Amino acid sequence: MDPTINKPDLTHLPNKPGVYLHKNPKGEIIYVGKAVNLKSRVNQYWQKSSHITSPKTAVLASESVKVDYLETPSEIDALFLESELIKRYQPKFNIELKDDKSATYVRIPYDDPIPAVSFTRAPKGDGATYVGPFYSAGPVYSAMKILRRALPYSTHVKLPKKACLHYQMGLCPGPETESFDLKKYRKDLRKLEQVLKGDRESIIKHLEKKMLQAAKEEKFEIATRLRNQLRSLQRVGRIKLKDTDVFGSDQALAELQKLLGLDKLPKHIEGFDISHMSGSNVVASQVVFKNGVSSKTDYRNYKITNQQNNDFESMADVISRRFKDKNVEVWGTPDLILIDGGKGQLGSAILASPDKTVPMFGLAKQFEQVIIKKEDTNFKLNHKFASKTNRIVSDEGEYYVISFSKRDPIRLLLERIRNEAHRFAVRYHSKLKGGAMKTTELTKIPGIGSETARKLLTSFGSVAGVKSAPHAQLASVVGNIKAKNIERYFSS
Repeated sequence: MDPTINKPDLTHLPNKPGVYLHKNPKGEIIYVGKAVNLKSRVNQYWQKSSHITSPKTAVLASESVKVDYLETPSEIDALFLESELIKRYQPKFNIELKDDKSATYVRIPYDDPIPAVSFTRAPKGDGATYVGPFYSAGPVYSAMKILRRALPYSTHVKLPKKACLHYQMGLCPGPETESFDLKKYRKDLRKLEQVLKGDRESIIKHLEKKMLQAAKEEKFEIATRLRNQLRSLQRVGRIKLKDTDVFGSDQALAELQKLLGLDKLPKHIEGFDISHMSGSNVVASQVVFKNGVSSKTDYRNYKITNQQNNDFESMADVISRRFKDKNVEVWGTPDLILIDGGKGQLGSAILASPDKTVPMFGLAKQFEQVIIKKEDTNFKLNHKFASKTNRIVSDEGEYYVISFSKRDPIRLLLERIRNEAHRFAVRYHSKLKGGAMKTTELTKIPGIGSETARKLLTSFGSVAGVKSAPHAQLASVVGNIKAKNIERYFSS
């Protein structure tokens, strides 16, 4: 069935930012998405090229008979409203493709004695309010940084003994000061929540009314404060987004299959990584991605029997154990295996694997390049497709090395799998060390001690996650100066 045949009338859609809602013949909302340009974005769902690279897009287009929309004042408001509508309607296509690991939530514990606002990827049933999920973390971090000027919030788990720097800058309500008003603070948090749910405009109108009234009554100090709040709220609306949706993983899988010449779509991908500290407590991780989405219940950890500082032998050990008969019987056989490392790690894994039918490739850290061993006959590298899609293939003796642009969907998917494998391995290694990991590569960075390193690893999962994090996200965790030091270290 050609989904383009049933294309609904989309002429009513404006060239404006907003949220669109796909509906089936019963009028049920089956998918919610955000758009920088509603008309342009929605029309893409009925382009044949989209169906080739993303089968799920074709399925959605074939089931959708009507598209409604809600126009928003800005692109960031569309992001906020999208999250709220997904939570409200639970559309089946959004839920099927949901990956909580990739989502960010804003946690607001209203009932705490002093509510501290924080970010998390794992909501808990602890009575706190979780606003999200947001699948574009960078813009949310940027928005929260600006919103803090309009609606100051505390991030203190423990109150400092004296007024913090953020209080001095007007970014924190100062719960440690005598002037702190808890009742007013909770009201401001409600406003913050309202903005994050896509209703920024009503807050702006309310503040405008109060500002004009204050000016009329010649309360100029209050009017000035309200004006500054308004400017910050209006500035949030200038944050820019890209038109993306959760079908990106599906596109990446389709293109990965074509690039590598695989016989079938790699719906079941496993990623492996080794973690150690100076050769002690060597461990390995096995993460599983199904249909481009992490399957956390299938994750596994291994203690490496040969406790040597040798990644090649360690990788060979874990691969041979993964393919023991009892494990294959319970876990099944993956369509594709990603090794975190270069030629040495990949070669060791291929040599150690009892099942030569499962294709394996590596992802080299330095330039994020895919490594393929030519002798692995399970790959039929499509050089023509690589050239056509601007993927550069280099012939390096026994191996092919494939380079990708930074925003390439294949690269983004593989980075995500690799980073998740690294995070899971580091987490297990830290656990074995009794949580006493005193140093990492991060402590080599000026201004980053062991406590800050642990904070960074907790927030971003791994050193690779810290390295790839945007500036705004880093700054929200460790401050602007330390964020610059981190970026300078990894760019040198």
